[in-house]
Parts: sequence; structure tokens; C-alpha cells
Amino acid sequence: MSSIETPTLKIETDTERVVLRPQRPPPPPPPSSAQSEPSSSIEPKRSSSE
Repeated sequence: MSSIETPTLKIETDTERVVLRPQRPPPPPPPSSAQSEPSSSIEPKRSSSE
């Protein structure tokens, strides 16, 4: 029964994280931002940072 409690705890943590995630403003994806912005200066700068 202990093995069943382990996954249950993991699922609860995931649920809590998912609920807290929407509360915080998610950061804009780099690919979407680069495509949306015609600034090709941001593309190389982001790639270098990564």
C-alpha cells in the first residue's frame, strides 16, 4: 500500500502546482515572441543567451 501512497502524493503536488501556475502570469514563449516581433535583433540575442 505504501507504493500507492507515493504516486498519490506526486499527483497532489502536480495538481497544486497546476493550480498555482495559472495564478501567476506565464512568461511569453521565445519562439512566439520572435515570430510576432519582426525585430531580428532579439532572435540572435535570445539564441546566444540560451
